[in-house]
Amino acid sequence: MSQELMLCEDLVKNASHRLPVCIVLDTSGSMCDLIDDMVDGKNRFYDAVREDNDARFSCEIAVVTFNSTAEVVENFSCIDEKDKIMTPETKSFTSMAQGVALGLDLLEKRKNDYKNNGVDYFQPWLLLFTDGEPTESITGIQKKVKELEANKKLTVFTFSLDDAVNIETLKGFSKRSPMRIKDGKFGEFFEWLGKSVSIVSRSNPGDKVKLDTTGIDNWALL
Repeated sequence: MSQELMLCEDLVKNASHRLPVCIVLDTSGSMCDLIDDMVDGKNRFYDAVREDNDARFSCEIAVVTFNSTAEVVENFSCIDEKDKIMTPETKSFTSMAQGVALGLDLLEKRKNDYKNNGVDYFQPWLLLFTDGEPTESITGIQKKVKELEANKKLTVFTFSLDDAVNIETLKGFSKRSPMRIKDGKFGEFFEWLGKSVSIVSRSNPGDKVKLDTTGIDNWALL
């Protein structure tokens, strides 16, 4: 059975409202020392989501990486279907526009799967993580992301992982201010993310939802 058919089959078996979350991760060479810490943190995120029955069956995660090119390293699936978290390979360059564009494509395809199978869904999330500057033009993709956000079709979070990040670049993707993750605090960040996902999953699509604001100062440089 093809992966696309498996993804749609799951929508028939599990009719829970869905929250699609696409993580778009910089894996340029400078990220080498951070990748293992991020993978360990993401395990804590999955554990936090599994503890909430609503989030467990609603939240779907996909992961896109970008370096010289962009690729899908995890396609959408619920937490219970995640068995092993891959450690992405780092390479040269920072093709941020390609990574974000691929993330948007994945989210759009998944939204169409929901619609075609009569499954309600929450506004999709796109999370962008980077420790440096893009090595290609990002003006066009920034405009597209901001338009989707303005039309309430996308929730965007941007995160800097190093002081070298041009904050103005990240600001170009969202009305929401970028957040700097403290060194060694990926676990605390992903636990916060898991709690925020749980809050959304316990609401109804279309509801105005406030994210978890407790504990942000444990992992963010505000």
